[in-house]
Amino acid sequence: MRNTPAIDARVAVESGLSTGQGGASAGGMSSLPALTGAQKTKLRGLGQTLPDQVWLGRDGVTPAFVAELGRQLDARGLVKLRFTGGQDRRERAALIAAVAAAVACLEVGAVGHTALFWRPGAAGDRLLGVAVGGD
Repeated sequence: MRNTPAIDARVAVESGLSTGQGGASAGGMSSLPALTGAQKTKLRGLGQTLPDQVWLGRDGVTPAFVAELGRQLDARGLVKLRFTGGQDRRERAALIAAVAAAVACLEVGAVGHTALFWRPGAAGDRLLGVAVGGD
């Protein structure tokens, strides 16, 4: 089994540095809504036709990766990530949790070497068909 870098320490530092990258910097993880099963199913269905937009290799969750995924989520709302570093199942599960925490997004599905992430906002809410800004 391969040793992976200390993901938790890096994620804690990166998420603590929230410098306005992406649309969820002000609220952080506490402002993320809980999705219903039907909403997750709809997003997974939309994600099946998406190409891989972001790749996560052996370097793990780096500041450059966090910035790029944040930009992709702001532009699209739904992003498919591909793991290219040869991580095993447990490592991928840990990386998915680390990515969701670092980028302030929700993981809506993961199969094999791909994971699907969603962030609320103009692009993300449009995918679900809800009004942006609430009431």
